[in-house]
Amino acid sequence: MKKIGVYFGTFAPMHKGHLQQVYQAAFENDELLLVVSGYDSDRGSKIGLGLEKRLSALTAYFSDESHIHVRKLDENDLPAMPNGWNEWTHRLLSLLTELATDEVFQATFYVGEAEYLVELEKRFPTDQNTYLTKIADRSNIPISATEIRSQPHKYWDAILPTYQSYFQESIKINTTNAALMRRLNKSFARVGLSFASSDQTGGDGVLQLKHLSPLADYYEAIDWLNAHYQLQFLRLKK
Repeated sequence: MKKIGVYFGTFAPMHKGHLQQVYQAAFENDELLLVVSGYDSDRGSKIGLGLEKRLSALTAYFSDESHIHVRKLDENDLPAMPNGWNEWTHRLLSLLTELATDEVFQATFYVGEAEYLVELEKRFPTDQNTYLTKIADRSNIPISATEIRSQPHKYWDAILPTYQSYFQESIKINTTNAALMRRLNKSFARVGLSFASSDQTGGDGVLQLKHLSPLADYYEAIDWLNAHYQLQFLRLKK
């Protein structure tokens, strides 16, 4: 009997905690159905990370994993929860049977909340297949997608790389000092921030420096970035 794991979520974004749970489920099963779900005004869409973008990001990331199958569950035409459990579960089970084709299988659904476990188990079909549930332990995962959406640059390392481009920011600075710009770009690239002169178009914010000296400008920029993005970038004493 083929063992299929089912791991689902909004993944807005997927972070490294999710990833380790995906890998654990993949090792425990022959195949893994990874389902990204959502609707047009969900938490991901509100930050410009709609369902199709999330599907594309995950499909690309797991493209080298032949046993991990990324699918989407579009909730736009479903009743809002908690009234949509019947329709939602039916759609999830349809994705599962499409993957399994005509094989008899054992499916394990990995859930993060006890409520999901109860609601799914009430709706499992009675057929030749076996349906199990398992709580995905999150007790030792020190980050959440909610925290990342609120402060993505603070938690940059926790964001799955395939999602990071959606959180990149470019900051304009009122300087023409090439060395300052170069050093800021090198220093803060690791948290998804880049810098350009304020005479250039575009950008997500403007940093106005006092121009006391190049070193003072550098420290002023670091102080502002640490405060604005809740970072802890090393700042030497003068």
